[in-house]
Amino acid sequence: MAQEKTATQFSYMWPGLLFLLGIPFLFVHGFEPYRDWLQRRDWVPVKATVERAHVVSKDAPDSLVLKDTGTQYKVRLVLRYSPRSLLGAAPIDPQYPPWLLLPKTMFHWTLTPETYDSVMDAHAAMRSYIAVRDFELYINPGMPDEATMFRWNDWLWIRIGFAILVLSFLSFGFLWVLNGRAVKRLAQEENEKMIPSSRRHHRRKEKAASMNGQEASAPDDLPPPENTWHE
Repeated sequence: MAQEKTATQFSYMWPGLLFLLGIPFLFVHGFEPYRDWLQRRDWVPVKATVERAHVVSKDAPDSLVLKDTGTQYKVRLVLRYSPRSLLGAAPIDPQYPPWLLLPKTMFHWTLTPETYDSVMDAHAAMRSYIAVRDFELYINPGMPDEATMFRWNDWLWIRIGFAILVLSFLSFGFLWVLNGRAVKRLAQEENEKMIPSSRRHHRRKEKAASMNGQEASAPDDLPPPENTWHE
């Protein structure tokens, strides 16, 4: 006896679970990474040097700290940069449009993102920043006084979330193709099942029609009665 072939349809549950799993990775840091990217995606880097550095209190960034006060501390940097360096030799050209002239020197105050529990650790971090001296600022080309030293750079978990989402969409598309073929296969099997029954039904109709034809033609097969005279 031949084994009957059946088409199997797959559930979309696993792609849906992958999609839900990837969402928390995208917002593990909240909306700050996306806000930084949207607001500063067109900002350009420029070289900057450390002009001054101070240890300040986390709660009062404007107050300098020289000794341990039992609070947390940050390092405040004053960076010097030249927006005009972005234009190269263009400002030297006397035909250069005056409205495009940028300041030669500007300063940017910023707090380091790290927080220190002791003033000694904060001073050690300050000395390490001073030792580096050369940094890279990102400035707004339209408003060069808008600058930032620290842009969002922790994209690992967000990339993992996007990878999971891509995997969920690919698996959904793959299952959609398989289920489409399964639906066609099921329709083909239904058609194959319908063919024998339709043939049997057609044979019954032919048989019934032939039997009705024989009954209707039976009187015509009888010999006609003879006209005889009896005396």
